[in-house]
Amino acid sequence: MIKAVQFSLTIVLLAALSLRAQPNPAQLAEEDAVRRQEATITLHNKLTAAQEAQHKGYLVDSAKLYQEAVSLFPKVGPANAAVEAEKKQAVAGLVEIRLQLARTAQHRGNFAEANEQVSSALKIDPRNRELIDFKRENDKLILAQRGTVPSAETLAKV
Repeated sequence: MIKAVQFSLTIVLLAALSLRAQPNPAQLAEEDAVRRQEATITLHNKLTAAQEAQHKGYLVDSAKLYQEAVSLFPKVGPANAAVEAEKKQAVAGLVEIRLQLARTAQHRGNFAEANEQVSSALKIDPRNRELIDFKRENDKLILAQRGTVPSAETLAKV
Protein backbone atom coordinates (compact mmCIF):
# COMPACT_ATOMS: atom_id res chain seq x y z
CA MET A 1 0.00 0.00 0.00
CA ILE A 2 2.80 2.42 0.90
CA LYS A 3 4.55 1.62 -2.39
CA ALA A 4 1.37 2.33 -4.31
CA VAL A 5 0.98 5.72 -2.59
CA GLN A 6 4.64 6.58 -3.23
CA PHE A 7 4.25 5.59 -6.87
CA SER A 8 1.10 7.72 -7.20
CA LEU A 9 2.79 10.71 -5.58
CA THR A 10 5.79 10.31 -7.88
CA ILE A 11 3.50 10.31 -10.94
CA VAL A 12 1.65 13.40 -9.72
CA LEU A 13 4.94 15.19 -9.01
CA LEU A 14 6.37 14.33 -12.44
CA ALA A 15 3.17 15.48 -14.15
CA ALA A 16 3.27 18.76 -12.26
CA LEU A 17 6.90 19.33 -13.22
CA SER A 18 6.27 18.57 -16.88
CA LEU A 19 3.34 20.98 -17.00
CA ARG A 20 5.44 23.67 -15.38
CA ALA A 21 8.34 23.12 -17.79
CA GLN A 22 6.20 23.84 -20.86
CA PRO A 23 5.98 27.58 -21.48
CA ASN A 24 2.72 28.93 -22.77
CA PRO A 25 2.46 30.49 -26.27
CA ALA A 26 2.28 34.04 -24.88
CA GLN A 27 5.51 33.52 -22.97
CA LEU A 28 7.21 32.09 -26.08
CA ALA A 29 6.05 35.06 -28.16
CA GLU A 30 7.31 37.49 -25.55
CA GLU A 31 10.72 35.80 -25.40
CA ASP A 32 10.93 35.85 -29.20
CA ALA A 33 10.07 39.56 -29.26
CA VAL A 34 12.79 40.27 -26.70
CA ARG A 35 15.36 38.34 -28.78
CA ARG A 36 14.35 40.24 -31.93
CA GLN A 37 14.56 43.56 -30.08
CA GLU A 38 18.03 42.67 -28.81
CA ALA A 39 19.14 41.78 -32.35
CA THR A 40 17.69 45.06 -33.64
CA ILE A 41 19.63 47.08 -31.07
CA THR A 42 22.80 45.15 -31.84
CA LEU A 43 22.24 45.73 -35.57
CA HIS A 44 21.95 49.47 -34.96
CA ASN A 45 25.11 49.52 -32.82
CA LYS A 46 27.13 47.49 -35.34
CA LEU A 47 25.96 49.72 -38.19
CA THR A 48 26.93 52.87 -36.29
CA ALA A 49 30.35 51.44 -35.40
CA ALA A 50 30.93 50.33 -39.02
CA GLN A 51 30.11 53.79 -40.32
CA GLU A 52 32.45 55.40 -37.79
CA ALA A 53 35.27 53.02 -38.73
CA GLN A 54 34.62 53.74 -42.40
CA HIS A 55 34.83 57.51 -41.84
CA LYS A 56 38.13 57.04 -39.99
CA GLY A 57 39.50 54.99 -42.88
CA TYR A 58 39.60 51.67 -41.04
CA LEU A 59 38.26 49.70 -43.99
CA VAL A 60 38.99 46.18 -42.75
CA ASP A 61 37.41 46.91 -39.36
CA SER A 62 34.48 48.56 -41.08
CA ALA A 63 33.95 45.55 -43.38
CA LYS A 64 33.98 43.23 -40.38
CA LEU A 65 31.39 45.34 -38.54
CA TYR A 66 29.16 45.63 -41.60
CA GLN A 67 29.41 41.86 -42.06
CA GLU A 68 28.39 41.31 -38.43
CA ALA A 69 25.44 43.67 -38.92
CA VAL A 70 24.30 41.80 -42.03
CA SER A 71 24.60 38.47 -40.22
CA LEU A 72 21.99 39.71 -37.73
CA PHE A 73 19.27 40.06 -40.39
CA PRO A 74 17.70 36.62 -39.76
CA LYS A 75 17.56 37.30 -36.02
CA VAL A 76 15.87 40.67 -36.46
CA GLY A 77 12.97 39.19 -38.41
CA PRO A 78 10.17 41.30 -39.84
CA ALA A 79 10.67 44.88 -38.81
CA ASN A 80 9.49 48.44 -39.20
CA ALA A 81 10.61 50.90 -41.87
CA ALA A 82 13.47 52.27 -39.76
CA VAL A 83 15.01 48.82 -39.30
CA GLU A 84 14.56 48.03 -42.99
CA ALA A 85 16.40 51.27 -43.80
CA GLU A 86 19.25 50.20 -41.51
CA LYS A 87 19.39 46.83 -43.25
CA LYS A 88 19.75 48.60 -46.61
CA GLN A 89 22.47 50.85 -45.18
CA ALA A 90 24.35 47.82 -43.88
CA VAL A 91 24.21 46.09 -47.27
CA ALA A 92 25.23 49.25 -49.13
CA GLY A 93 28.06 49.93 -46.70
CA LEU A 94 29.38 46.39 -46.88
CA VAL A 95 29.28 46.37 -50.68
CA GLU A 96 31.02 49.76 -50.85
CA ILE A 97 33.79 48.72 -48.47
CA ARG A 98 34.34 45.31 -50.09
CA LEU A 99 34.56 46.94 -53.51
CA GLN A 100 37.02 49.52 -52.19
CA LEU A 101 39.16 46.76 -50.64
CA ALA A 102 38.98 44.81 -53.91
CA ARG A 103 40.13 47.83 -55.93
CA THR A 104 43.01 48.42 -53.53
CA ALA A 105 44.09 44.79 -53.77
CA GLN A 106 43.80 44.85 -57.56
CA HIS A 107 45.86 48.04 -57.71
CA ARG A 108 48.59 46.25 -55.70
CA GLY A 109 48.47 43.37 -58.17
CA ASN A 110 46.86 41.01 -55.65
CA PHE A 111 44.11 39.76 -57.93
CA ALA A 112 43.31 36.78 -55.70
CA GLU A 113 42.53 39.08 -52.76
CA ALA A 114 40.51 41.34 -55.05
CA ASN A 115 38.55 38.26 -56.14
CA GLU A 116 37.87 37.28 -52.51
CA GLN A 117 36.60 40.76 -51.66
CA VAL A 118 34.34 41.12 -54.69
CA SER A 119 33.03 37.56 -54.32
CA SER A 120 32.14 38.31 -50.70
CA ALA A 121 30.26 41.43 -51.80
CA LEU A 122 28.43 39.49 -54.53
CA LYS A 123 27.10 37.06 -51.93
CA ILE A 124 25.33 40.00 -50.29
CA ASP A 125 24.26 41.80 -53.48
CA PRO A 126 24.42 39.35 -56.41
CA ARG A 127 22.69 41.68 -58.88
CA ASN A 128 24.99 44.66 -58.35
CA ARG A 129 26.20 45.59 -61.86
CA GLU A 130 29.33 47.38 -60.60
CA LEU A 131 30.41 44.28 -58.68
CA ILE A 132 29.70 41.99 -61.62
CA ASP A 133 31.73 44.19 -63.98
CA PHE A 134 34.62 44.44 -61.51
CA LYS A 135 34.68 40.66 -61.07
CA ARG A 136 34.67 40.11 -64.83
CA GLU A 137 37.65 42.48 -65.27
CA ASN A 138 39.51 40.97 -62.33
CA ASP A 139 38.96 37.47 -63.72
CA LYS A 140 40.55 38.64 -67.00
CA LEU A 141 43.56 39.93 -65.06
CA ILE A 142 43.87 36.64 -63.19
CA LEU A 143 43.73 34.74 -66.48
CA ALA A 144 46.33 37.03 -68.07
CA GLN A 145 48.60 36.51 -65.07
CA ARG A 146 48.40 32.71 -65.31
CA GLY A 147 51.79 31.18 -66.06
CA THR A 148 53.74 34.24 -64.95
CA VAL A 149 52.91 34.12 -61.26
CA PRO A 150 52.79 30.99 -59.09
CA SER A 151 49.28 29.78 -58.34
CA ALA A 152 47.89 29.54 -54.82
CA GLU A 153 48.23 25.76 -55.02
CA THR A 154 51.92 26.03 -55.94
CA LEU A 155 52.58 28.51 -53.15
CA ALA A 156 50.85 26.20 -50.67
CA LYS A 157 53.23 23.37 -51.62
CA VAL A 158 56.31 25.49 -50.98
